[in-house]
Amino acid sequence: MHSPTSSQPIKVSTLELFFDLIFVFTITQLTELVIEAQTLFDWVRIVALLAIIWWMYAGYVWMTNNSNLQQTATRALLLVAMGAFLVMALAIPTAFEQGGLAFAAAYFVIVLIHFLLFNRTENKPSVAAIWRMAPYNFGACLCLLLAGWLENPLRTYLWILAFVVLLSSSFVRRERSFVLEAGHFAERHGLVILIALGESVVGIGVGAKAEPFGVPLILACLLGLALCVSLWWVYFNQDDQLAEHALASASGEHQMKIATFGYGYAHLILILGIVISAAGIKQMIAQFNQPAQAAAAAWSVGVGVALYLCGQAWFRQIVGIKHSLSRLLAGVVVLATIPLGLYLGGLTQIGCMVLGLVFLKMFDQKAARVSHNS
Repeated sequence: MHSPTSSQPIKVSTLELFFDLIFVFTITQLTELVIEAQTLFDWVRIVALLAIIWWMYAGYVWMTNNSNLQQTATRALLLVAMGAFLVMALAIPTAFEQGGLAFAAAYFVIVLIHFLLFNRTENKPSVAAIWRMAPYNFGACLCLLLAGWLENPLRTYLWILAFVVLLSSSFVRRERSFVLEAGHFAERHGLVILIALGESVVGIGVGAKAEPFGVPLILACLLGLALCVSLWWVYFNQDDQLAEHALASASGEHQMKIATFGYGYAHLILILGIVISAAGIKQMIAQFNQPAQAAAAAWSVGVGVALYLCGQAWFRQIVGIKHSLSRLLAGVVVLATIPLGLYLGGLTQIGCMVLGLVFLKMFDQKAARVSHNS
């Protein structure tokens, strides 16, 4: 059984990795919505969709952290939840239209199975905690089900209300009694970031399919990959290990704060940034034959990477990693590259971003040496 009190560290299982593959499709669907977004209303919908999906996806990380995944019944229920996540992802493009009821029904199945699986664990504090969380999770389901029957703008307001209901549980600290195994918890969230970055790489290939093969396309794809590598490097060079150590060292409400706000909300911003930047990279590759997309690509890449850096700044601040301000300053620099993309092209913009992120990591390494020597 997954027992946070055990001396043996919990390893991420192949079933969990298989389950995580569904999130790849979710990211793909959201990236397409970003490309098609034209109004502020569209962006509100994208953020609401990602936030509500991420809430329960992260909830399954908390659940598997406490569960015995070797039990046949647990595996069967988790695979049913995987099917519900797939249906929910399929409904994303029309979730605010005719697909709303399908999305809500799938979400209800996901919440119900999450509740049932938590009640199968032997960690009694976690069982008690999920009962305190249940009214919020099922309340959000009710909002989504009602939204599926109503027309806009009431539908969108109910979606926002669903997120507010979920969010309110964090501010009354309904999660404070859960029990966690830090290594497994941190690793699962790191894998989600890898999955999201992997979708960015897939987007590079998809965007290149319709373009004539040649040196400009190769250069664009390599620069897009370099940006993805830079985002990976910023998170995984050291921050993931330091954050895991901070989570393992913390206890009680402080540990729950790191888990909820650091690995929950800050990671939501990280993933939103990756989704938006992935859409921009895909548009940038297409702009060779569609110049009209150049402006959208410049804004998406700039805003997406800046959001990613802001999310990481918040994450570092919550877990107690020094020099969090450097990420905010880097985010400002990244936003300053948007005019480069508008007037000099996406290749110039992304090239400057990659250089800026390299300098950021050089600063991190120098600051770490100074801190170690002092």
